Amino acid sequence: LFHAHIGGIDTLARGLLGAAALIEDGTLAQFVRTRYARWDEALGAYIGQKDTTLASIADRAAVLAGLRSVDVVVGFAERTPEALLELIRPDVHVKSAQYRIEELPERYVVEKYGGRIVLAPHEAGKSTTDLVARVRSRT
Repeated sequence: LFHAHIGGIDTLARGLLGAAALIEDGTLAQFVRTRYARWDEALGAYIGQKDTTLASIADRAAVLAGLRSVDVVVGFAERTPEALLELIRPDVHVKSAQYRIEELPERYVVEKYGGRIVLAPHEAGKSTTDLVARVRSRT
C-alpha cells in the first residue's frame, strides 16, 4: 500500500531537480574534491595504500599516545587544524619552526580562545613528510 499526496510528490520532484542541478553544474563534484583533498597528501596516501590497515594507523597513534607528555592523540582529515583546535582548545599548540606564527591559519583560532603557539626547533629530514619521501624513494 502506498499513499502520497500531490504536495509530497511536488516536494520530492523539486528536491530531485535541485540534486540534478548540483550534479550537472559541477557543484557536487567540486564539493567532493574540496572535502577529500587531504586524501591526496602524504597521510591520506598512506591511509589509502592497499596494505594499510586500521591497526597500522592505530599503531602510529599508540606510539604518540605512549609518550608521557602526550595527553591525547586525535586525527583529523582537514588540511589545517582550525576546527579541531576550536573544539579541543589546547593551552599550547606546538608547530615546527619551519613555519612562522604569523603565517599559520590556525593562529586566529588559538589566539581567540587565549591559547599560545610555540615553535619547536625543526630538524631537517625528521618530519613525517620527509620520512614518507625516504621510504617511497627506496621502493
